[in-house]
Amino acid sequence: MRCALCTECLGLGYCQRRTTRIVSDQELASHAFIYDVRLFACGLGIPASAWRDALFDWYRDYPGRIVNRQGREEWLNMDVFEEPFIEDWFERNFVTRPANENAVRMRADTQERLLVAATILRAVHPGPARFWGLRAANDNEA
Repeated sequence: MRCALCTECLGLGYCQRRTTRIVSDQELASHAFIYDVRLFACGLGIPASAWRDALFDWYRDYPGRIVNRQGREEWLNMDVFEEPFIEDWFERNFVTRPANENAVRMRADTQERLLVAATILRAVHPGPARFWGLRAANDNEA
């Protein structure tokens, strides 16, 4: 995912204008957001055994910065993926399609994993990520 940097940014090694906001606690509390992230990840077709490396590679190659709500750069804690049986977590959350939005639950001990993974996915796929968690306000819902 390398892209050409202008001469100003080339010396820095990243694009000053390209930033991705870290996933917020409010987003992580939304079943719709979690469902959309998991559904998107499932659609990428990456096997559970390759997810960890994919996230590390995407994060390493991201030419911008990850920032918090105040605009300050934040470093993601990639150690959350250095757990035994991490492939099982990826299988359950990013390979297996979620049944429906209401069935999506996130255990408290895996919240930071989802925060890191969703932030990296947002950085790499900003277009689709803009709509994660959004639902049409429609009174005619059946």
